[in-house]
Amino acid sequence: MRADQSEASAPAPGFSGPATLIDLGPVGRGSGTVEWSRDGSSFMVVDAVDGRWWPWLDDHAGELGAVAVIASVLMLGWACIRLLRTPRVVGRRYCRRCNHDLADGAPGDPCPECGCLQTGRERAGPRWRRPATLAVVVSVLVLSFGGVALLAKVQWAPRAAARQLGDAWPVARLGEIEWWPLWRVWQRSFDVPRATMVRWEATHGWVAGPPWNAPEARVQLSPDGRWMAALRFDAEHGYIPTLEWFDSITGTAGRLELGTNADGFFAVQGFTEDGAIVVSNQGLIFGGPDPATTPETQVPLTVSVVDPRTGDRSIIGSGSATALSSGGSWRLPFIIAAVGEGPLPPWGAISIHQGRADTIRDLNAGRGTLVTTGTPPITTMPSISNPTQARLVDDGATLEYEGLSWAAGTLRAITRRVDLVGGVVLDAPGQPQPNDPQHGVALVPSPDGRRAAGGAVVHGRWKAIVREFASSVR
Repeated sequence: MRADQSEASAPAPGFSGPATLIDLGPVGRGSGTVEWSRDGSSFMVVDAVDGRWWPWLDDHAGELGAVAVIASVLMLGWACIRLLRTPRVVGRRYCRRCNHDLADGAPGDPCPECGCLQTGRERAGPRWRRPATLAVVVSVLVLSFGGVALLAKVQWAPRAAARQLGDAWPVARLGEIEWWPLWRVWQRSFDVPRATMVRWEATHGWVAGPPWNAPEARVQLSPDGRWMAALRFDAEHGYIPTLEWFDSITGTAGRLELGTNADGFFAVQGFTEDGAIVVSNQGLIFGGPDPATTPETQVPLTVSVVDPRTGDRSIIGSGSATALSSGGSWRLPFIIAAVGEGPLPPWGAISIHQGRADTIRDLNAGRGTLVTTGTPPITTMPSISNPTQARLVDDGATLEYEGLSWAAGTLRAITRRVDLVGGVVLDAPGQPQPNDPQHGVALVPSPDGRRAAGGAVVHGRWKAIVREFASSVR
């Protein structure tokens, strides 16, 4: 999909030239988010689309099921009456309207009882070959399918929608059910994240790659914008933690089961500089100390990398994280981990307990399988939400990660660096978020500060918007 630069208007302050629009496909079900690759060559747009094959049929399954039940019951009643009240002897001729015995008449004569003209094909066959018997079979099948469709929308209505499950049955107090009419009593969420990469190509300009129906978890982006990865962990797939990734250039996908739901809490931490996916795993606490009497305990932590080209997974390092007692249960920290390059790649991990002020309790670092643990500091810092996009800098001595923070009523992207030895936390200033008044959307600046991108609905299509700052030179 090539960029459309036909949208011309007066440029906003700080921008030069018209907005560049890139068609991403049909309008989704959400406003979407934008994230730039670290090298600034591409950006990822994530919104939500309806993942069902036949949304209209599914939305109206309750109505269609009710119609099918009523129609099949009527058809079944008619067929049973025809079979029970019209006895016939195999081989004899009967009027197709009133069932009068036509043994004394000739084919083509009118029925002496009702006057219906005969066609000559009124000879009775076995009961199982009669049209009424076929109608019984069809009506039973339609009744079954219609009943299932109706029950799927009504019988399993949540207690939040009805004080008792019986209240959801169509013949009982429908007016007392919130969100009535019938097909709105029970509705699952069918939104599927759609991630699309938009990259700059010297020959074609801004080009959108193929979309990816990603898992519900946060989608991580490789530094060069080629790979996208996320963790799938849902009931539909048996709660098996599965890493999924997507090549935004070729459109090919891959997946790897990381373990079971009893192996701990897996999380995708980002990518290494050469495109390997970094995955952390925080173990579970089984048979440990009582949280009612013990203030804290240690849980195992492992950091591994997965090569999206081959699907190979290797454990880089291991350490521990601190779980704090909340009286009756353990409160686990949020893990941030990153892996560097080299024959013995350096790795680092910190455990963050989030709250009004975030607290770092553990520092883990090492090279290869060699583990060193820094002095566990009690480091208090301003809170940051959704910390992600971790990487190692200063030859693996410092862990850098990004997140969001509120400052003066504005949500900003914040970059923090943590010394993996001394625990010193350094904050980098957040970038202001420019706006595009022409399309009424907030834009996300690129890492180099030359461009900004966002997503909006333009002329009934979902499109990415790219603007150049006045001081930028491509």
